Amino acid sequence: MIDDESKRLTTFTLLGNQYRYKRIPFGIKVGPKLFQKTINNILTDIDNIFIYIDDIIIFTEDLEQHNIILNKVLKRLYSAHVKINFEKTEILKDQVEILGSVVCQGKIVPDVSKLKERLHNVECKTKKDIQKIVGLLNWYREYIPGFSSRLTQITELLKTNDKRVHWTQEHTEIINKIRDELTSDICLKLPDYSKTFVLQTDASDTGIGAVLLQEQGIISYYSKKLNETERNYSIVEKEMMAIIKALEYFRGMLFGRFVKIYTDNINCIHRAKNPRMKRWKLLLNEYNFELISIKGEENSMADTLSRCLSIKEIDLTTESQLKNYINELDKYMDKTEIYNEDKRLTWKKDARGRVCVKDTQQLPFIKYIHQKGHHTGINTLYYNIKNIFYLRGIKKAIRIIVNNCKKCIEYKNNRRKTDHEHKVGSDVPFKKISSDIYGPFDTALFKTETQSDKGYVITITDTCTRFTQLVFTTSIASEDIVCSINKWILRFGKPKTFISDNGTQYTSNEVKEFMKENQIIHIVTPVYHPQSNGISERINTSISEILSMNIGERIDCIITKIEEKINNNYKRCIDSSPFQYVYKYNIYDPFKSFQNRFTKQQTRNQCNNPHLLNSKLSIGMCVYLKNFTGGKMDKKFKGPYVIEALGAKRLWCKLKGINYWIHTDSLKF
Repeated sequence: MIDDESKRLTTFTLLGNQYRYKRIPFGIKVGPKLFQKTINNILTDIDNIFIYIDDIIIFTEDLEQHNIILNKVLKRLYSAHVKINFEKTEILKDQVEILGSVVCQGKIVPDVSKLKERLHNVECKTKKDIQKIVGLLNWYREYIPGFSSRLTQITELLKTNDKRVHWTQEHTEIINKIRDELTSDICLKLPDYSKTFVLQTDASDTGIGAVLLQEQGIISYYSKKLNETERNYSIVEKEMMAIIKALEYFRGMLFGRFVKIYTDNINCIHRAKNPRMKRWKLLLNEYNFELISIKGEENSMADTLSRCLSIKEIDLTTESQLKNYINELDKYMDKTEIYNEDKRLTWKKDARGRVCVKDTQQLPFIKYIHQKGHHTGINTLYYNIKNIFYLRGIKKAIRIIVNNCKKCIEYKNNRRKTDHEHKVGSDVPFKKISSDIYGPFDTALFKTETQSDKGYVITITDTCTRFTQLVFTTSIASEDIVCSINKWILRFGKPKTFISDNGTQYTSNEVKEFMKENQIIHIVTPVYHPQSNGISERINTSISEILSMNIGERIDCIITKIEEKINNNYKRCIDSSPFQYVYKYNIYDPFKSFQNRFTKQQTRNQCNNPHLLNSKLSIGMCVYLKNFTGGKMDKKFKGPYVIEALGAKRLWCKLKGINYWIHTDSLKF
């Protein structure tokens, strides 16, 4: 019954009369909670019962105990004036259907009586249709291994701006496969709280997964697709998150009980250094657990749940420019045998969208990229490749190539780690630049048009993006320095700070006057300490290496090669190449870069398509015609005129009173 004070809140008007509810009506938000609370209070001291709103389940080990509890429940409900619908009541059953599941003989199976018809050849046309299907399947997700990863292609359709979606046969097959699994003999075991729980977790680049087990079998599955932010977590953070999310999901069964957690990354507990990991570690204090490390191949069940195993065809353009690039790479790639016949444009991809390379072609492919990048080191070569191509055992293969490269052995210095505390850096692109001079070196060793026997290279580097400009010169007077800085300014604008050494070229009056005119702060590094300008000093090493490897070639071509090596290769300090940082384009990823470029081009073509504008024209419409013979002070358009006829593509039209065809660009409407 509703309290008298609350009855007025349920007042409604019907045919001029006011009415109030005496009992809680349908639609009241707190209604189910109050009903649940009321039934719980009535049956609070009776054991072996489960209450879910208006469903009361009695479970016992034998018939005698079952009858005793059944009588207690009936008497208690009768004394509380609770009415029972005996037509829907089931007594003395060995299985029960509740909340879409069937519980029987120590196991749980999905109730699929209505699923077959509901999920038969599903075809969604709108986002709302997809949400209904995903919501229905989500109710049965604990029965579906890798649920999140398997529905990735379908849930991605919800991210589009259009209300209608492009549903394909591939999406229907995904639903049909899940439906077939649900309607098969799939089952989960009921938990035995007297036994130890086992939780296996794992994480991948796209998702996390877990499986809860006991001696009698699998109790439940859990999986979650990672969002864009979570995908940027380190592998240690992802493994830790898999444990935390799984414990939260199974909290009702695991809280207060001992559980063994198996993971293939034991470091996720011991390397809790950042604030996020420390917060997660505090959450683990709520549970009684033992963390056990296992090998990756022994954790295959949770590993499968965290991954999306589908291999899709890449949607590539057929532009000749892209074909030429692929011609260089196709001999190293694994071509599929199940897609279209133009196999040079169809490649295998892993879950992260990386192109797979044959095991037999790994070393030649890495050697090609190593030479293409002008003999980069192990780490740089690894980061150039890993986000775009997939190679099994890539680090080992890279070490083999780099450590056995004859040119690298002969021309590169042995490097040691330096102190990073005093390195110069900036958070804003092109606001702080550093400069240095490499040389002199003997120009007679190279092809050059200059008559001088000495050559120099003036370097200018942005300390934020590490983008570098090189200028070859035969003299290093102050005017050469100013000319190089002006060349940089024309390209990237004026910097706020300029860093250099104490050379007379940089400290001359001409350079000082130039800095003053352009309001640039000039910072000079200490004498005999080139490490203070370590960014530019490191570039000098690269210049020396490439010059040594290309003796006899044109000096201007060599300078271009050096710039390519510095700007086009990965740098760990900015987590990309300088070129990609500045221009948002990765030269080692032609597929994505070309695809993005042509997508934008298609968008521009659609926006500039005259057919879209001309589609508004129709016969009988009034328009104004451009005044071609008028003077500067005359009207720009005259009319109005009535359209009598339109061309096939609506680019030309005839106006009433004018005998010739007129292009629609000359109209205003």
